[in-house]
Amino acid sequence: MSLSFPRKGLARKMLLGFGALIGLVVLMAMINSVSLLRVGSRVGQMEVTALPSALHADQIALNTKRIQQNLVQAAAAFTKDNFKYADLAMEDIRASVAVLVKNPLLRADARAIEEIQAIERDLINFTAMGKNMAEIYMSQGGIDAAGAQLDAFDAAARKLVLRVETLQKRLANDAVDAMHDISSTLDSVMRMTLVLTGLSIVTSLGIAYG
Repeated sequence: MSLSFPRKGLARKMLLGFGALIGLVVLMAMINSVSLLRVGSRVGQMEVTALPSALHADQIALNTKRIQQNLVQAAAAFTKDNFKYADLAMEDIRASVAVLVKNPLLRADARAIEEIQAIERDLINFTAMGKNMAEIYMSQGGIDAAGAQLDAFDAAARKLVLRVETLQKRLANDAVDAMHDISSTLDSVMRMTLVLTGLSIVTSLGIAYG
């Protein structure tokens, strides 16, 4: 009969240790599940909104430079053949703007949407300005006739490129922020897992040998 008490005490300690271990494992699973759901949400957000927006901003920046280059080349070559390439670049810009203004992240920022739409309007006017410059250049004898228009076109190009690059950086930063948030959450999950694993071991041993 005297042996039954140690056995009961040992069984009780083992049961408590096992219960504590199970409780910590369940807590770990719950924390990891919540964290991974957040990661999944941020990954989806990055794939659907942040990353595509950054890529469309890159396309707007590239096509802005294409418009400028093609209209200057049209004037220099005394041909309107490059007008069509400038128009194609403008069509690509319109398509990118149409995607950006539907972006859920940007739709919550009225000022950002207004700036994107303003850039689109200014690029349309910029293209018309460039065509007018090229036509004067071609029809009236080159740089002497179109010097003022060419200077105005170059100045407008510099301002537009700066505005587009500012938009480009902002949207790229949104994508980077999303990636950092994902990385930070995964790091937190790893640290929490290690802490809870260590705590479960210490708790189990403490109950078993306490």
